[in-house]
Amino acid sequence: MFPDLTRDDVFRLETPHLWLRWPRASDIPPIRRLGGRTRESEIRVGPSRAVDWQGFILDARARNAGGEGLEMVATRKRTQALVGLIGLRAVGEEALLQCQMDRDDLSEALRAMIEATFAFTDMRRVAAVAGDGAAARLLAAHGFQPSREAERYTRERPARNRPAFAQTLSGACLAAE
Repeated sequence: MFPDLTRDDVFRLETPHLWLRWPRASDIPPIRRLGGRTRESEIRVGPSRAVDWQGFILDARARNAGGEGLEMVATRKRTQALVGLIGLRAVGEEALLQCQMDRDDLSEALRAMIEATFAFTDMRRVAAVAGDGAAARLLAAHGFQPSREAERYTRERPARNRPAFAQTLSGACLAAE
């Protein structure tokens, strides 16, 4: 699904206020703290469940390295504080989006991941399941359409051509350390 460019753990996406980067073991304590926030919005693939975060990190890194998905953590540029998780996995001909993040940061991260998906892959559709009403409204604001399945939203590839490799994606640019 994703090209070699994204398969190295130095790959990052930059937005005006966030860095999206590969998860690492040191992210486990702040990821655990995300669950207790009240202003959190969740877009999920399946039902919420207890998570083995160490296993999640190892699996996410393996999927990223294999090009099967792109699972990132979002950190604020100024403070480097971890504010959420966002990821895509290939399932058939579509990419499934999932994230857990503060609503304030979700829109920016969502835009960057959608643009990266359509820029770097041949996926024709991104799908997501809204975990709450706020997530459903946010998905709709980013061009997702409700599907026949309950709580499921999809967004088709835009009609325009893929951006050139060196072009800046609107609102998100590539960065490597």
